[in-house]
Amino acid sequence: MLARKGKHRVAVEIQWSSETNEEVSRRQERYAESGVRCLWLFRYGGFPVSRELPAVRVRGNLDEGFVALIPTGSGKPSLPVQEFFDKVFNRQFHFGLPLGCKAIIEVQAGLFRCFSCLAKTRIVTAIVVDVGPCKYRFNMGDLVVDLELFKRIRGRIPDRLGIGSIKPRYRKAQKSYYLSNGCAKCGARLGDYEYNPGEDDETVCESPTGLRGDRWLHWSNWKTVYRFPIRIDKIWQNAIRQCEDYVETWGIYSMG
Repeated sequence: MLARKGKHRVAVEIQWSSETNEEVSRRQERYAESGVRCLWLFRYGGFPVSRELPAVRVRGNLDEGFVALIPTGSGKPSLPVQEFFDKVFNRQFHFGLPLGCKAIIEVQAGLFRCFSCLAKTRIVTAIVVDVGPCKYRFNMGDLVVDLELFKRIRGRIPDRLGIGSIKPRYRKAQKSYYLSNGCAKCGARLGDYEYNPGEDDETVCESPTGLRGDRWLHWSNWKTVYRFPIRIDKIWQNAIRQCEDYVETWGIYSMG
């Protein structure tokens, strides 16, 4: 199918039979040489994933309808083909992480009892960026690498959450900096906490650790305590691209 609008030409290629990747690449190159932008709908998986080949897998039938299988975000495994086309032609289908797209920052925290004043305080354990089809998690140790990124986040966290000051500290032995949480009541430095969450992301459990009697409370699970929207700029883009689980692929991103 070929569509024209002014000088622009767009083709939608529906490949219902199996085809070699070499042949697909060759045909896509011919489209590009002719000045045609082509979107591919494949019945079978295994096709190349690259910026040069906008493509999704399609399944379904005429009776039940057809869906596009792409990373869609928000927990959706697929999109109806008509809805997918709407997003494509509204410039929401992108390869990689586009600048200017919308994202949600999730601040994750655990409860802790201050060893100095014994008051309960919240400790920020991680920041999660929910953008497009993926979520990217930054531990406190990741954020100290880019203090500008950390300052942006800390400035958006409201005081009412009971989170104390978070400051960069210097380790003399390791000759490196780390981010230390502080008690929201007395300001005592609570140290450097690297924490890997459990499976349950809804509850914060408090239980004595046995360290220094019952003066410490340990979080066995993490909880998202605050969310706020951002747009991806160069600083966020560079930080996310350095995540171990970052993969360049096609996905739906909100750009409005």
